[in-house]
Amino acid sequence: MTRKIQVGAIPYLNGKPLIEGYDSLRDSADFQFHRPSRLAELMAVDEIDIGLVSCVEYLRGKYAILPDVGVVSRGAVNSVLLTGCRPVDEAETVNLDPSSLTSCTLTALWYRLKLEKDPVFSRHPIGSLEALACDAQLAIGDEGLFRSGQSGYQVDLGEAWKEWIGYPFVYAAWLVRREVVLGRVGAFLRNAARKAPRPLRELAEEASRRLGLDTSLCLEYLTHSLQFSLDQEAITGLEIFLNMAAENAPWLSRIIEGFPPVNLPMPVHVEFHDEACPISNMEP
Repeated sequence: MTRKIQVGAIPYLNGKPLIEGYDSLRDSADFQFHRPSRLAELMAVDEIDIGLVSCVEYLRGKYAILPDVGVVSRGAVNSVLLTGCRPVDEAETVNLDPSSLTSCTLTALWYRLKLEKDPVFSRHPIGSLEALACDAQLAIGDEGLFRSGQSGYQVDLGEAWKEWIGYPFVYAAWLVRREVVLGRVGAFLRNAARKAPRPLRELAEEASRRLGLDTSLCLEYLTHSLQFSLDQEAITGLEIFLNMAAENAPWLSRIIEGFPPVNLPMPVHVEFHDEACPISNMEP
């Protein structure tokens, strides 16, 4: 009996264009929706075959990356924000969104390598008393969109990375267990953003109703703040980030629960999933 591909997706607006029309795959794939950190846990124990997960998970060495597509910003992203009641670059305590791994890693590296500061990091639930007591709080995804422009001080991590490094930032990519053959599922996921059956304006209007945000903000987010093409410039930015993370892995693993082990040689280079892989996805 043919085994269905297990696909892990995120429930945030930034992942919607990458799975539009996924019901057409019901005979080939089962889709699960979880926050990025939970998807990473499920992939680590092989319960998901391919997941739109935090790109730092690539360091485990057991995945390849699906070509052409990812969640990318080439400047301000508007949904990965550090906010606070005082300048966040002066923060002594920073709460990291527990739903994320890549954005938490980016934040920690920005403080340590760019600002040369060593705040105390925590990962309490967003909106908790412990999180609100920190000088700065990281929020991602839809929660980040809610907070944009609402605090006395904020830093957009997409913009901060571009100013610091000069390349796009890749927040998530489709990571695939290397032995899995995706077939039509892989082709669909590579092309979903370009061939979505609904226009981005319709997705933005739906998100506006669901989240209580202005339609114009949601549309700007989907059409300008985010891009979904994993081109060579984005790949270069991704490899720079992965190498920074790998070089600082012992420190990062102490402050970010769930930070993956580094099982790749240095320097880290991205390898893409080979659909010609001969291993079958048939159950014994």
